[in-house]
Amino acid sequence: MELAHEAGGWTQPIRATEALYDASPSSVLGVIQTTDDSASSIILAGHEPTWSSMVEALVGGGRVEMPTCAMARIDVLVEGWVGVSWGRGNLVWLVTPKTITDYDDENRHS
Repeated sequence: MELAHEAGGWTQPIRATEALYDASPSSVLGVIQTTDDSASSIILAGHEPTWSSMVEALVGGGRVEMPTCAMARIDVLVEGWVGVSWGRGNLVWLVTPKTITDYDDENRHS
């Protein structure tokens, strides 16, 4: 997580919590809803199968597969984190390691 934090130039402090390890989507939603409203964005890291289910639930359905090291950006228009709920999110992007590798391979030979 520290590497992503540094590479992304993110300024929010890192907070590690056992609550996300082997968590259910409902537990993750609870962590989101109890985030301090001074944070304008949050980044969560965890493991499958929680994260695919989490993305699906936040955006209101569909089928999402989150392979190892995948990242998804979900925007939720709410007044505070407590207002985040199922189906309120908009999937802005989903990036997988294969997507990055394929992009690099295509552009390296250009």
